[in-house]
Amino acid sequence: MQIDIDRLLNLPNVRVSDFSFTDKDVFLSLTRQTKSEKCPTCGGQCSTVRSYTTRQVRDLDLLGRQTILTIPSRQFECGLCKRYFIEDIGFVQGNHGLTKRYEEYIYKMSKDICIQQVCLKEDVCWATVNAIHKHYALREVSQQQNQPLASGRST
Repeated sequence: MQIDIDRLLNLPNVRVSDFSFTDKDVFLSLTRQTKSEKCPTCGGQCSTVRSYTTRQVRDLDLLGRQTILTIPSRQFECGLCKRYFIEDIGFVQGNHGLTKRYEEYIYKMSKDICIQQVCLKEDVCWATVNAIHKHYALREVSQQQNQPLASGRST
């Protein structure tokens, strides 16, 4: 039986180009499927790449192993407004070192057990888990405050 690792990983606009693993970790090298990006300044479509770098980002565990994604990151030059920008990876918030879904997993866990236990279980530093907890808790409170009451009556 052959496993489609791209479907298993379920991340948009990337494909797994290579992988390796140890007793503790799974390393997945990804390639981007898009050839161009939308300029965040003017909205024009950009395909001129100025430079390439790679990022390593932690994702949800696979098969009981920490999963490290190596993602290419391209800097584009907009032909219209002449601005430079780094492409948006989509499943990673800004320059964070964790995927959004892994951050959400950590937040859900931190609601049930203390931050120190999450740090030990996930091998993530306390400052990172604490920052994730604060960010998602504030977002959750904000969303709850913006929802109408379930009964439809105001108080």
